[in-house]
Amino acid sequence: MIRVLVVGESALARAELATLLAGDHHFELVGQALQAGDLVRRVGAPTSDVVVAAVERGDERAAAAVLALAAAGGAPAVVAIVEDYDAAWANEALHAGVSAVLPRDTPAPELQAAVVAAGAGLVVMRREALADGAGAGPGVAPRREGGSAKSTPLTRRELEVLGLLAEGFGNKAIAARLAVTERTVKFHVGAILEKLGVGSRTEAVTVGLRQGLILL
Repeated sequence: MIRVLVVGESALARAELATLLAGDHHFELVGQALQAGDLVRRVGAPTSDVVVAAVERGDERAAAAVLALAAAGGAPAVVAIVEDYDAAWANEALHAGVSAVLPRDTPAPELQAAVVAAGAGLVVMRREALADGAGAGPGVAPRREGGSAKSTPLTRRELEVLGLLAEGFGNKAIAARLAVTERTVKFHVGAILEKLGVGSRTEAVTVGLRQGLILL
C-alpha cells in the first residue's frame, strides 16, 4: 500500500486528483495540504510515500515549492501535476529530483502507474521531456533489473510495442496502430519477452516500468 498525500492550492484540483487515485487499491490517501512549501519543513517525518502536487497555471511559488520538496533530504517521492505542461520545466524538475511531471488531463491509469513507479523509487518520463534532453538526467536511464541479465537492448519498434502493451492493446490493435501484420506483432512480442527474460506480457510491462523503458 502506497501512502499518498495530495497537495494543491485549488480545492477542485485536489478533489480531482483524490478521485483519480481513490479507485486504486494500491493507494492509501492519507490527507491533503494547500502548499508543497508547508511540507518542506516537516519532511523529517513524512506521513506519505508519495506527494502528488498540483501546480496551477502561472503559479511560480508552487512550482518552486515542488522543486524544493523534491530536493529536500528524507522527503517522499514527488509527482507534479501541471496545468500547463512545459518540457523544459519538466526537464528541470526531473533533474531536481521530482519523480514525474504530468499534465493535468493525464488519464487515471497513467497517473496511477506514475504514482506506483514513484513509490518504487523510479522516474517516469514523458516523450516531450525526453525529446527536450531530460534523458541525460540522473535516475532516468533504464535499469537492468527484475528480469534476465541479458544486455541486448530493445529496438525502437520493440519499445513502441512494449508501450502499447502497457496501454492494454492486444496484437490486432497494435498491428492496426503500427500498420503492420499481426504476425509481425507476435514476432516483436516474442523478442521483447526473450530480451527482458520474462514469460508473459504482464511481466514484460512490469519489468519495462522498473527499467524505465515505458514512457507514459
